Amino acid sequence: MLIEKFVVPESELADVGLQAIEMNRLGRFVALTGKNGAGKTRILNKLNGLIPLRNQYLQNTASVDQQIDNYTNAIKSHPPEHPNQTQWKNELERCLPLRGRVFSSITTSLGVLYFVPKGLNLADPRQNHKAALQSNFDQAKNPGLDGYEHRCFSYIQTLQNMEFEASHQRSTHAYSVIQETKEEYEKLESLLKTRINRSISGDASLFGKPLAETGLSDGQKVLIQLAVALHAQKGRLDDTVFLMDEPENHLHPSALIEFLNTLEEVATNAQFWIATHSVPLLAHIANKEPMSIWYVEDGKVSNAGSKPEQVLRGLLGDDEQIGNLNAFTSLPAQYAALNFSAECLTAPKTVAGGSGDPQVEQISGLLDFNATSPISLLDYGAGKSRLLSGLVEIAVEQGKKLSDSVSYFAFDPSPNDKEDSLAVIEPIFGDDTIRHFLANEDFFSSKDDASLDVVCSGQVFSDTKIGCSSAIFRSKTLGDR
Repeated sequence: MLIEKFVVPESELADVGLQAIEMNRLGRFVALTGKNGAGKTRILNKLNGLIPLRNQYLQNTASVDQQIDNYTNAIKSHPPEHPNQTQWKNELERCLPLRGRVFSSITTSLGVLYFVPKGLNLADPRQNHKAALQSNFDQAKNPGLDGYEHRCFSYIQTLQNMEFEASHQRSTHAYSVIQETKEEYEKLESLLKTRINRSISGDASLFGKPLAETGLSDGQKVLIQLAVALHAQKGRLDDTVFLMDEPENHLHPSALIEFLNTLEEVATNAQFWIATHSVPLLAHIANKEPMSIWYVEDGKVSNAGSKPEQVLRGLLGDDEQIGNLNAFTSLPAQYAALNFSAECLTAPKTVAGGSGDPQVEQISGLLDFNATSPISLLDYGAGKSRLLSGLVEIAVEQGKKLSDSVSYFAFDPSPNDKEDSLAVIEPIFGDDTIRHFLANEDFFSSKDDASLDVVCSGQVFSDTKIGCSSAIFRSKTLGDR
């Protein structure tokens, strides 16, 4: 892990109103939560300042250690009134933060990024000449999001220009260059989750409008900058500590979680420090790493992974508010339970046909749509003939005509759904043959013995009385004859 321990004595935090920081056994995610003004942002800022000092220490370890030892010995070996005491103490305070604050088993420098866009006024790339577009494109590859509102749309426009040039029929570029450019363009569209179109005048567009005229919401502006940054900076984000201060601002919780998952995939060797009030985001992070939640109160940070009620109370208030949240989130389960109870007290309803029915797909897998003569199939307990509806859809998907391979008959002792069943049967097979039956006698009045190839009873449990399914195979019944 990049940062495994973060320790800062209170003497170095008095100027920012924080108590001593001692955060151990840190994982890939570190979520800081608490009320406004508790100190979450100040902790992130402190870490942001100490990581570069830790990197500096790695480059001058021996020299810094020697200076710390020298100043410590000088302070101890001379009386308090010595004229250099103040200078030695000041130098020692300058050197101490270089070591023993940010602990990591990685012996190379760590990157640190505040990775939340701040600017929402995205610059129109049409106002830039070619050189400026290229400059913004190159700068977008530098880690970080400072000034990204000026580079975001220029990056999209420039990459589209490159893809257009590479895919042109007169392109003279090497095949490998063409393929690489196309792949990068497709990856950007995947991150944006939409196609990037091109106007006749060569302007990149989203949702049918030039980039600067799309009317994006603030949340969309944040997401598009993040998507472009992930595309542009991939490969430069390893060994990086991401600092995110309330990233839920302007973003829907599900969109934020989806972005965080994408960031985790792109920056495979990174660590994420997030200050947030978002309960859905905290739940998502806690599900990944239960001990990753840290609660900040009055400048003091402590692990709250095993005490979620502390977090909820801090974010929501008293037990009444927590109860309101629990009641709201349990509403779907309560509705499902009540709906099921109500259905148990009423007569079962027949299920209508529809695509993607696993039962129908299973039956269709046993049928041969390429048979030279139609298979005679009896749907016992047919209800509304959902089996036939599903088989027709599957046949169409395979470019077949169902009536060429299946001769369908419906049997249901209840007349309730006969009209709906015939509405499915007749458009496929016509009305010249009787294909719906309510009793054995009805069936054999128009069909001979051994006239069936297959009997299906997929809806027996919901549509017919108990015992009817076995009755079809008794002597002198449909299945037997």
